[in-house]
Amino acid sequence: MVLQLGRPADAASYLTKARSLFKKDAELLNLSGIAAKRLRNFDEALDFFDEAFKADKIAIAALANKTLLLVELKRSDEAITSARKLKEVGPQNPAAARFLGNAHLQKDDLLSAIRFLTRRFSSILKT
Repeated sequence: MVLQLGRPADAASYLTKARSLFKKDAELLNLSGIAAKRLRNFDEALDFFDEAFKADKIAIAALANKTLLLVELKRSDEAITSARKLKEVGPQNPAAARFLGNAHLQKDDLLSAIRFLTRRFSSILKT
C-alpha cells in the first residue's frame, strides 16, 4: 500500500521488516525489487528480482520486472537472456516478445526486433 502511495523509501523499510519474518517469500522479494527500482537502486532491485524468482520458479512477475528493468537500463544482452527465460517459463506471457523486440532494437538488430514485435502485435490482435 505504501509503495502504491508513492512512498518507496517507507515501503522499503516495511518490506525489510517483513522479509526478516518471511525470508523466502517471492512476493515480498518482488515488491522489494520494485521499491528499490523506484529509489533508483537498480542493482539492488535486480538482486531482489533474482531472489524472488529463485524462491519461486513461477514468480513470473519478478522475472518480468527484472527484464523490464534491464531493457530500461539498456543492458540489452542481459535483457535478451532474461526475456528468453521469461518466454520459457511463461510461454503465454505477451511481455516476453515485447522485451525481446525492444532489446534487439537497442542493439540495432532490426530484423530480430521486427520478428519479435510482430509476434507481440499478432498476439494482441488475436485476443
